[in-house]
Amino acid sequence: MRIRFLCLLLSILIFVFATADVAAFGNYSASDLENCNRLTTDSNSSGGFVYGFTGKTLYSSMLVPNHYNRYINVPYNIKSACQSGELSCAMYICDNKTSRYGISVINMNNGSIADYYFNGVNDAVSKMFSLSGNYAYFVRADATYSYVAVYGVDGSLKKKCNFGDNIYLLFNNNSITYAMLYDGRIYRFQGTGYTQVANIGRGVNAFNAGIGYICTESGMLVSLENGETSLVPDCSKNCVSAANGGFYTANGNRLIFSGKNVSERFIKLSSSIRCIVSCNGRVATLNYAYDYNDISDSELKSNSDSQIDSFNDNNSYNQGGIYKNDLQNSGEYRIEQDKYIVGVAPSTSVTSFKKNFSDSATVYNSDGNVMSSGNVRTGYTVSVNDHTYTIIILGDLTGEGNVKTNDVNVLMNYCVDSESLNELQVLAADYDCNGVVDNRDLVLIARSLK
Repeated sequence: MRIRFLCLLLSILIFVFATADVAAFGNYSASDLENCNRLTTDSNSSGGFVYGFTGKTLYSSMLVPNHYNRYINVPYNIKSACQSGELSCAMYICDNKTSRYGISVINMNNGSIADYYFNGVNDAVSKMFSLSGNYAYFVRADATYSYVAVYGVDGSLKKKCNFGDNIYLLFNNNSITYAMLYDGRIYRFQGTGYTQVANIGRGVNAFNAGIGYICTESGMLVSLENGETSLVPDCSKNCVSAANGGFYTANGNRLIFSGKNVSERFIKLSSSIRCIVSCNGRVATLNYAYDYNDISDSELKSNSDSQIDSFNDNNSYNQGGIYKNDLQNSGEYRIEQDKYIVGVAPSTSVTSFKKNFSDSATVYNSDGNVMSSGNVRTGYTVSVNDHTYTIIILGDLTGEGNVKTNDVNVLMNYCVDSESLNELQVLAADYDCNGVVDNRDLVLIARSLK
C-alpha cells in the first residue's frame, strides 16, 4: 500500500512539473480565426491580439499574457475592425440613407459587450475608424480634403480636424488614435486635440509593430514618440513586434529577437510563423494551422548557441516559410499568407508572369488545365519548386484577368453593403495594398479604367 502511494505521488509530481514546463512554452489553438478573410495583429500594454472578421462576425484572440478566443455578432456586415487596448472593435453601417454607423466592442478579458451609435456620418469616405477611451474617430470629407471627425461615444460630433491633405491611414496603437496623411505626416490624437509625431514620406504603407511603433513595408521601424527610425531586416506585416529595446521578427519557423543595441537571440518552433505579438516579457507566435505558442522572452537562445547550426535554411525562407528563391526580379509581386501571389498587374500575360520565377513555373486555370498563353487571372494558380500559389490580379474581382466596369460594380456594391466579397476578391480589391478594402480602392480601380 505504501509503495502504491509513493508511486502515485511520484506520478503526480512528474505531471505537475511537466505541466509547469508546458505552461512556460504553451501551445494553444485559435481556430476561430480560420473564418476570417484577413488577419491583423496588435501588441499593446493590455496584451497581444490577432483579430479579423467575416460577414457580421468579429473574431479575436488574445495570445498573451492571457489566452482567450472570443467573437461578437453584430446586426450588419462589418466594414472594418480595430483593437483598442483590451477591446476588440467592429464598425458597421446601420442605415445608408441616414448614415447611421455603429461600433460594437468586446472586452477580451471579461467578455463584456458594448454598442455605440453615431448619426449623420454622411460624408464618410473610408471604412477606417478608431476608438480611444470616450472618443470615436472616423474619416470624412469636405469639398477640399478628407479629415478626421471626432465623436463622443454618446454619438455627438465633437470636432472636425483638417490637416491640409487627405487622410491615408487612421489607426490605433496602444489605445491611442493616429492619423497618417498622404504626404507622410503622422498625428497623435488626445481627445479632440492632436500633435504631429513623425513623417515617413509620401505614399508609404505602414502597419502596427508593437507599443509606440509602426513598420513600413520596406522595413523601416518608426517610433510614434519621436519619429526615430531603425531598420528591420526581412520584415512582413503581422510579423514585427517591438519590445524590450529591440523587435521580434520571423524567418520560417524561427522566432528572432534583435535590434540596434541588443544581442540577437532566437528560438526554433515546429512550424512556420504567420503572426507575432508580444506583451510584458512574453511573445506569442501563430502558425498557419491557427495554433500558437506562448513563449517567455527568457527562452530565446543566444545566436552563438550551437542550435543555430541545425537550422539549415540557407537564408532561403521569408516569413511564412515560403522560399524567397521562388520569386526573382518580381517587382511588385509578393507572397502573402503562405499561398497567394499578389501585386500582379491586370492584363499580364502568362509568358510575362512566368518570367518572375526562379525555376520553371506552371500556370493552371481555375479548372486545373495548364495555361501556356493568354493572360493570368485572379483564381489561377502557379506551381514552382513544389509550391503552389493562387494568383491575385489587382482590381480583378471577377476573375477575367483585367479590370472592367463589372469589377467596379462589384466593389461598389460591397462598399454600400449590398454584396459580400470572398477571400480572393478581398485581396484583389485591396488596390493600394494597405490591408483595408474601402472607397479609396474603389476610386483607384475606377481610375484604372481610363
